[in-house]
Amino acid sequence: MKQHVALKSLYSFVAVAEFGSMTLAAEHLFVSHSAVSQSIKSLESQLNTKLFHRVGRRVELTKEGKNYYRDVGPALEQIVRASEALLNKHRDERLTINMVNSLALHWWIPRVEDLQKEIPSLDVRISNLIGPFDLEREGVDIAIVHGKIDEWSDYYSEKLGMMS
Repeated sequence: MKQHVALKSLYSFVAVAEFGSMTLAAEHLFVSHSAVSQSIKSLESQLNTKLFHRVGRRVELTKEGKNYYRDVGPALEQIVRASEALLNKHRDERLTINMVNSLALHWWIPRVEDLQKEIPSLDVRISNLIGPFDLEREGVDIAIVHGKIDEWSDYYSEKLGMMS
């Protein structure tokens, strides 16, 4: 009987591989650190292969992990793209906003219900990408980020305030 790998474990694996950190992967996936850690342990156990090794506070892919990521990363990205294509087909409008978790939890979530009442067909997505990134490639419409305004010179940028 074939054994199937849980998609959740693959998402965790790819996120940890890309961020080099279980903590950052957890933040990106909006789950707890222990959920990511358990997913990785479960995947390693199921595959009977060590996929990561610790380097200080970071994690790096083992040789087997690099090979697995090379195959799984693009496949998972294709699954996401195919799913989003179908979702887009059935959605009138989509708005993707990038912001840190704390801003999403304390500022955005209390306001999103009002927006959805105003525009019920609007599909609002939140992402948590870090650092300068290509908004168009990542499918982000609006990014609320911490950083220097000149890091975003390719986009319309406006300073919202100072962090303390």
